[in-house]
Amino acid sequence: MNLKSIQQRMSQWWQRSTPTTVINERSTLAEIAKDYPNTQDYLVRSYGVAKLKLNPSLTLQQVCQQNGLPPSPIVFMEIQLDFKGQSIKTISPKELAKRLRNENWKLLDVRESWELQFKGLPDAVHLTQSHWESTISEWPKDTPILMYCHFGIRSQDAAQYLTSEGFKNVYVLKGGVDAWAQEIDDQVPRYEGAWC
Repeated sequence: MNLKSIQQRMSQWWQRSTPTTVINERSTLAEIAKDYPNTQDYLVRSYGVAKLKLNPSLTLQQVCQQNGLPPSPIVFMEIQLDFKGQSIKTISPKELAKRLRNENWKLLDVRESWELQFKGLPDAVHLTQSHWESTISEWPKDTPILMYCHFGIRSQDAAQYLTSEGFKNVYVLKGGVDAWAQEIDDQVPRYEGAWC
């Protein structure tokens, strides 16, 4: 596969994974279901919310408040993870820390540039456009790769892309760098401003 072909595929993936409208916890269930068809099923399965209470014109925020669910930004992240995580492997911070002692992993930080002011995992590389290209064209497909972001949602998209390119050992850090800070390294600061 040549560099131009890789760039075209990445551009197509980027366009597909970038929403044209903003969907969040203030969106209606009908709007959310367009991008996340598992929404109703997830709320029933995870929280026991009766389907009768899931009026498509209600916002997720309203559904959470009316049914005593956790805060709507958290439930929205859970819906995203449930939908995206169906084909991607996750690893807990504790399991990763244990495996990093004995195994050679590539750690890719997919957070936005402004988030890099906050410490991440040791030896991680920030994933840029040029790094994508070298990863896809040069790394062996069986390379153990960990992708992480703030809470583990954005990294799901990146991991799906690498998996679609034939990589076999792609993992997402469950809970992202926020979970790593809480469970493994309290020198990594927790921060706000990025909800996924």
